Formats: sequence, C-alpha cells, structure tokens
Amino acid sequence: RTLPCTQELHIYVCLAILETCNEELMELDDAEVAMHAADITLMRPDPALVAQTIDISRRTYNKIKQNLFWAFVYNAVGIPLAAMGLLNPVVAGAAMALSSVSVVSNALLLTRWKPKLLKPETVEL
Repeated sequence: RTLPCTQELHIYVCLAILETCNEELMELDDAEVAMHAADITLMRPDPALVAQTIDISRRTYNKIKQNLFWAFVYNAVGIPLAAMGLLNPVVAGAAMALSSVSVVSNALLLTRWKPKLLKPETVEL
C-alpha cells in the first residue's frame, strides 16, 4: 500500500474539516448562526446599545494606540541606552516594570466609561 501524495492528503484534510464544520453548523439554530455571523450582537432589545458599543470600541482602540506609543517610546529610549552600557540592569528592570504598570493603569481607565444616555426626541403634534 502506498501513501497518498501531498495533494490527495491535502484534499482529505480539507474534506474532513468541511465535514466537521458542516456538522457543527447543523447543530445551530438560525438565531445562533446569525449571532456568529454578526459584527454586533445585542443581548437586549435596545438599539441605543449599538451606539454605545461603537463608542466603547473607539475608546478601546484609542487606548491600544496610546499604549503602543508609550511602549515604543520606552523601547526607543531604553534599548540604545542598554546597548551602550549606560543603563544599570536594575534600573532597566524597574523601568520595564513601571512601563507595564503604566500600560495596565492606562487600560484600566476604560472602566470609568459610562454609556451616554440618549435623550428621546420630542415630537410636536
């Protein structure tokens, strides 16, 4: 008996993966399939949650950019100093720990986020 060539083996693996996916999708009902396919899934019937979700996601993305900026600054300053031997290893370790604490502290500022309450529009009759 000979081993299948690489292309045949690849086809067998792909078919096995498709069969597994098909079985998993058959177990889901329509609502679950929609939830998995959606960008945003609301758990309560309140359309204002979409705006709140977009707001917190933008704030989260901005925090990620801030943290990446400060990590880059730390590395841009610390690595050359360490390479030249101008940075004591104890100070470098303390700076690294302080950098991690500042990143976590900056990210924790997101816990202060409160959803904006939308005022209902008044309609004059």
